Amino acid sequence: MAVVNDLPTPKTNFAINPVLWIEDKKQGLAHTQQELSALVDAVMTGEMSDYQLAAWLMAVCFQGLNDDETYFLTNAFVQSGQVLDLKGMGIEGITVDKHSTGGVGDKTTLVVGPLLAAAGLKVAKLSGRGLGFTGGTIDKLEAFPDFNVQPSEEHFVKQIRDIGIALSSQTKSLAPADGVFYALRDVTGTVDNVSLIAASVMSKKIAAGADIIVLDIKVGCGAFMKTLDEAKVLAALCKNIGERFGRRVETVISAMDTPLGHAVGHTTEILEVVKTLKGEGPKDLEDLCLCLAGMALVAAGHATTLDDANVALKDLIHNGQALYKFKQLVIAQGVHHDIFSDLHTLPQPSRIMMTPSRKGGIVQSIDALQIAKAVKMMGGGRTKKDDVINLGVGVVLRCDVGDRVKEGDVLFDLWADAVNLKAAKEMVIAAIVIGEAPVQPRPLILGTSWGGVR
Repeated sequence: MAVVNDLPTPKTNFAINPVLWIEDKKQGLAHTQQELSALVDAVMTGEMSDYQLAAWLMAVCFQGLNDDETYFLTNAFVQSGQVLDLKGMGIEGITVDKHSTGGVGDKTTLVVGPLLAAAGLKVAKLSGRGLGFTGGTIDKLEAFPDFNVQPSEEHFVKQIRDIGIALSSQTKSLAPADGVFYALRDVTGTVDNVSLIAASVMSKKIAAGADIIVLDIKVGCGAFMKTLDEAKVLAALCKNIGERFGRRVETVISAMDTPLGHAVGHTTEILEVVKTLKGEGPKDLEDLCLCLAGMALVAAGHATTLDDANVALKDLIHNGQALYKFKQLVIAQGVHHDIFSDLHTLPQPSRIMMTPSRKGGIVQSIDALQIAKAVKMMGGGRTKKDDVINLGVGVVLRCDVGDRVKEGDVLFDLWADAVNLKAAKEMVIAAIVIGEAPVQPRPLILGTSWGGVR
């Protein structure tokens, strides 16, 4: 297996002292590269326990990591496993990876990846599971029976050569340390630190070996970054880390005040992905996917401008090649081809409740975070890191911000089982605020690494 071996590997032959590391960070002291490498090693060998790591993570959330520490932590995650040398493995052409920092209803990877593969780029994607209130790409894909979320490296590379795209969860050999940190952050309230997010995101990207990395930085009530300034900091930090590893990184900052698209869940989102790849999906989801994929095409030299890229990408949607590539991906990773003849065989809820509006007016806002919490309450997310997700539950919105609705109009469909059904329904109802004032929805794309805030 060809791997990159020239990344910095500091020696860690001094005494392991997790308590000292916790104390130092609690006091706001900066860690050296050697210390962070040793800390990650200690976690992986069990010399630093889960509860000690949780204490250190909380100290980081209060005191932060500087840019060098963030790079050192990223590198330690990368060094905990192998780094794929895709060209050395015989993959020709430009390879691209895309990542979102997490949002509600964010299924862009499952649209952008097939689009780029259909356009002739090679897509090598390591994805995560749900984190906090966000849904994970890997969890969504598990709605397909027998989908192999962790193919071998040989299979991963062969699939990229054969069909141009492969998706994998973190493996024992690719950035495995981040997987350990990632799972613990999810259940210890230590998700929303900008350095921990950047190190997690970029370690997976570096390990996967892609030439070009496109990042979708979410901002708003349904994202980890709550303000535009925070999102800008994260975007700049990720770009800086990528450049220190010699990779090209482009970023998009997108709004996450309302769910992206209409579906929130797992099966619900897979169905919306298929609609979008047919050209029948929600406009906001299609627009963002075209922006992300378009930036990758321009960065790879496959298009001159974003407008030219969007024309080419829309053609791939309308002529069926993008959907065909998604089907190829799913089948190549273990799913029987008959699944696409009846997607109702994906996990289903015990009931789908069409929920009417209790009054008329204009939809003022749709709180993405509250809808995510409602789905999680029904079993669609994890409270403990070993929880099994109910893939059938979810919410499908029937309205957008700015829409006028009448009393009795259906606002949303609740895909539900018996668990917390009534409480979840009331939470979603409360998340959709209806008033009389005309509303201008917030722009979806707020800025890119190519300049400016829209």
